[in-house]
Amino acid sequence: MVNNNSNLISDLNNLFSALLNNENIAVYPYQHKVASAVLSGTNLMLRAPTGAGKTWAVLLPFVLKRVEGQPLFDRVLYALPLRSLATQLYETTKKALKRVKGQDNSDAINVTIQTGEQQEDKFFQGDIIFTTIDQLLSSYLMAPVSLPRRLANINAGALIGSLIILDEFHLLDPQRSMGTVLEMFDRLNGYCSFILMTATLSDSAISWLEEKLPNTVTIDLSPEEIAIIESKKEKPTVRKWLYIDEEMSVQKILDDHKLRTLVIANTVSKAQEFYRELCRHASGKTDIRLLHSRFYPEDRKITEKELLPRLGKDSQNRADDFILVSTQVVEAGMDFSVDHLYSELAPINSLIQRAGRCARYGGEGTVTVFRSSGYLPYGKADMDATAALLHDLSGKTCSWEEEREAVNKVLGMREITFLSSYGNLYSRRGKVNLAMDGVLESARDELIRDVNNVNVIVTEKPESIRLDRVASWPEMLSVPIHSMQSFLKKVADQIEDNWLVKAPYTDDFDEDIAVRFRWRELNASEVPSAWLLAINPKFAAYSAELGLVLGESGKEMDVRYRDLQIHTRYHYIMETFPEHVKHVLEQYHKQEKEYLCSSRLLAKHLDITEEMLEKAGILAGILHDAGKLAVDWQSIARKHQEFKTPGKVPSVPLSHMEYDPCADRSVPKRPSHAVEGAYAVCGYLFNVFDGAEGIAASILTAIARHHAGHAAKLGSFILDSTAVACLNDCLLQEGLPGASSLLDQPDESMRGGQFSRELISACNEEDSKWLLLYWYIVRRLRLADQAGTAEGGKK
Repeated sequence: MVNNNSNLISDLNNLFSALLNNENIAVYPYQHKVASAVLSGTNLMLRAPTGAGKTWAVLLPFVLKRVEGQPLFDRVLYALPLRSLATQLYETTKKALKRVKGQDNSDAINVTIQTGEQQEDKFFQGDIIFTTIDQLLSSYLMAPVSLPRRLANINAGALIGSLIILDEFHLLDPQRSMGTVLEMFDRLNGYCSFILMTATLSDSAISWLEEKLPNTVTIDLSPEEIAIIESKKEKPTVRKWLYIDEEMSVQKILDDHKLRTLVIANTVSKAQEFYRELCRHASGKTDIRLLHSRFYPEDRKITEKELLPRLGKDSQNRADDFILVSTQVVEAGMDFSVDHLYSELAPINSLIQRAGRCARYGGEGTVTVFRSSGYLPYGKADMDATAALLHDLSGKTCSWEEEREAVNKVLGMREITFLSSYGNLYSRRGKVNLAMDGVLESARDELIRDVNNVNVIVTEKPESIRLDRVASWPEMLSVPIHSMQSFLKKVADQIEDNWLVKAPYTDDFDEDIAVRFRWRELNASEVPSAWLLAINPKFAAYSAELGLVLGESGKEMDVRYRDLQIHTRYHYIMETFPEHVKHVLEQYHKQEKEYLCSSRLLAKHLDITEEMLEKAGILAGILHDAGKLAVDWQSIARKHQEFKTPGKVPSVPLSHMEYDPCADRSVPKRPSHAVEGAYAVCGYLFNVFDGAEGIAASILTAIARHHAGHAAKLGSFILDSTAVACLNDCLLQEGLPGASSLLDQPDESMRGGQFSRELISACNEEDSKWLLLYWYIVRRLRLADQAGTAEGGKK
């Protein structure tokens, strides 16, 4: 056990050297400070230059305690603004952990990734989960982007007891996701730990956050600490900044290019233009690649996989002749280095992030900034202020302190203006609560980021696009609406007898049948209302080399489809009510080691014992299917089972009837049972938790919503005469008090909404104390129910 500084430094050094397979490596002093802060349980803001080792600084204490068998957190949720960065960190971290002794068995740290493209861990069940800001915040809001609405309430509970790391915090949308993050920190204070990391947030913003965020310390690297980092490099990093008040010159790039060059444009169209010009004028030996957001995933990954071998740390002593042309997709956190960076003008914080890809591992590098032909996607004021500052910096080398001061000068006031609007979180919390209760349809757009993009497919025959397949979905490219509108206006006079873009629509919608779409032509003003556009290949082209090019004639190409990850369709065998309860409780107990920290924190802050918390979870597991003990439910299930296995249906109530998704064309529709089950056991639970009604309400809400994340509608039902005895057998077997009676036959007022007021609501201030307990119970119940059902379905 780590109990003093010298032991901690020694343990960190040993672990770090194993992770990086380098006996000579040691943690930097600031990394030791970060570890000490994390181990002490404080929240943290970390500001350090690009390439200073922030990722390992925050992961080391978690890994250390896991390896020692003394987990500090249940899991790490590592959120990033860009999926490409999440992918790179996932791959490097997973590879490094395999080098640590003991990480080759069943207790190994499980590193996973959950992004829109790599949906490996939809329920956040790994130990270290690399994900995006969108995935994290949408899960917190109970509107997860990668899960259907019926599963909306599973992931929020994963945040409790976790270490939540937000990397590149300065890149969050200041009007949307940044405010939601601050509200989340405030709500979850004490229930988990947070780390905010940045390279380019201004001093005034750091000071404001330090004052407002609870139990938070700031680690800001001093000049001496920066010098220590530089001393470990073969040569210290020296970046010379140049500003040229004219548009980017391809010829200057080629004249200066030696081995490794990065060219960054502000828009995809400009990046494509620069790439073509470079290919036209470069010598045949220079390998030039293009990387931006309008490639299909499989094409983009080919280029991304080449970056580390060509530009990574292990490639720096190898002669290469490589130019990468890109956009903001490589701006933040990507671990590679070039000798020369050429960039269009952007706000100073973006330029400093881009400069972090130049001379990253030491030595001399040059950052040349050219005037931009326009201001998109940035604001005019920030661009003009940055240009004025670069006039003074041009020809000079800048230290970390000078770069930081540049950010303060250009962006300090603007960042404070945005942050100050969140001095009172009342308004933001109101919207977050509405989202959590499932009544704010625009939650993601209002509280995370405004997705002003439209999906596009280049095809001559949009009518052939299959939007009705269960196992696959067409691959689409995402284009900003303003770019699409500009393109449509530009080529409008070239259409003649051709169609330009079409969008799908349908007059009828029936959820029981496949939707048949028709297609109609759109004009530029109608684009914002479309979710998908088909573009005639006479006016747009796609290639693995250039990606999507608007305004150029291309060839007809087949629509690409990607396989969808279909949630498991279980093979059910006949399972009695007691058997299913047994399987669910077995799985619930198997989860226990994954929730040690969350259980401890909930008990502490709710002023209850961990034994009471365990009792609540077990009761949820036993009672969750009480609604299936209704006469109508049992009648339908038993009739179907008698048809499947004549004469072999037991007398005890059923929980599942036999069903093979491959062989059975249909299964009889049974009445809803989740909210009905909650109503049935309502009186029993309030008696058991007399004086602790919040616990009872949390269990009730978990039962009511164990099949649909926002369920509230109560139907009419009558319980079977054996219901009380059946439940009591299960309760007494776990040493819990039996029920003298259960409720059924709800009257019209109960069915009309009165019972729903017994359920936990984020919008009800009286429920706020117990909301997180509901998250915890419903997460554990739904995951145990899934696993128990799978176990019960095994032949």
